[in-house]
This record gives sequence, structure tokens and C-alpha cells, in this order.
Amino acid sequence: MRNHVNIRTSTGAAVGAFLVALLILGSSPLQADAHTAPTYSTANSKVLRIYFAAPIRRGTVVVRNLNGKIVSRGRGGRDPNNISALRVGLRNVRGGTYKARWSVISLDGHRQTGSLRFRVR
Repeated sequence: MRNHVNIRTSTGAAVGAFLVALLILGSSPLQADAHTAPTYSTANSKVLRIYFAAPIRRGTVVVRNLNGKIVSRGRGGRDPNNISALRVGLRNVRGGTYKARWSVISLDGHRQTGSLRFRVR
């Protein structure tokens, strides 16, 4: 009878250790995401800002009008006033729709790229 109890205890401990290892190594809701994503943007005729869910190391953004002409001033970069945002100057754009292509390096070194459309009124 005593051996039977020891077998159950050993089996329970092994199952418990397996579940703990699964939680640590597996995908857990507590695990940090290595990437960030844009949350919103603001634009006027002189500047576009793209805000991200987490801080970024650096990045670039280029803006084009619907005809494909570049209307941004340079390649922009991380906003000096907000480490979770990209900023690029615009060449006094008029009201209309524009497309921005962005690239960022997140804090852990992952490169991410994307694009978004925005409207200036």
C-alpha cells in the first residue's frame, strides 16, 4: 500500500512539473509581446505623427500623395517629445488623402514595417 501512495505522489509531482514547464515555455497571456503596432495618427498640413502601443528605438516614415509623389520632408524619425511616436514634416500639403509607409525598430531590436492612409482637412 505504501508503494502505491509513493507512485501516485511521484506521478502527481511529474504532472505538476510538466504543467509548470508548459506554462513557462508555452504561450502565456503574461508573456510580453516583442512587437508594437500603430495605435493612431495625427496630421495637419505641416506634420504627421504616428503613435505606437510601445516605445520604439528609431524609425522612418515617408509620405506620398495618391499620385505617388513624395510630400514628406526627409524620412522623419522618432518624435523627440514622445518615444512611442514617429514624426515627419510635410511640404504644406493640401486637403486630401495620403499614404505613409513606416518602419520602426522596437525596443527589443525587431524591425517592423507597415503603411497607413490618412486625411488632411
